[in-house]
Amino acid sequence: MSSRAGNVVTAERLLSAVEAVVHQKIAERELLAAHKNRIAAEVAAGAVKFSILRQTIGSDIVFDFEQSISFEGDSGPYIQYTYTRAHSVLDKAREAGLGGNPRSPGSSGTRKVERLLARFPDIVALSYQGLAPQRIVHYLLELSSEFNRFY
Repeated sequence: MSSRAGNVVTAERLLSAVEAVVHQKIAERELLAAHKNRIAAEVAAGAVKFSILRQTIGSDIVFDFEQSISFEGDSGPYIQYTYTRAHSVLDKAREAGLGGNPRSPGSSGTRKVERLLARFPDIVALSYQGLAPQRIVHYLLELSSEFNRFY
């Protein structure tokens, strides 16, 4: 793996560096150290995996350190953050005794998210057939973006 400057970086060093920056970003949060460590490890792994999987097979992998750890835009942490947000909404709905279909009649935002969710099996099949994991990455970015617009 290389950076824009052409430096070769081992996976271990890259993960450690990303993890250190994530630790800095969450340092002020009131969480147990073990929980911060788990978050940093998971976000770092997601950032690196996302950066690799979004590349087209056969092209050079360019790792943009700052973009890879952003919680906004095209990054693994952005998708992880959106997943956590959606999970939290569902948990709160269950705690409030809300069940069934959460859709409001006529909500275009909900319909867009539903349409995207319905496309998932097709996206996976196309990705598999074309040996193109970047299709799933781009789909997840689109889904995350649409969910955040809806939310």
